[in-house]
Amino acid sequence: MSFEHYKDLRTFLMHKTRSFPKSFTLMRIVKFFLKKTQSITLPSR
Repeated sequence: MSFEHYKDLRTFLMHKTRSFPKSFTLMRIVKFFLKKTQSITLPSR
């Protein structure tokens, strides 16, 4: 869980963005990032 993880996520998201329409993908990415940030913000046990 570091920059490498984010880089992989970014590439994955970019690839996904090409497959789907932009508006729909944007919503999906936003929701996905929100969930990701929540898990990151929460203290890992």
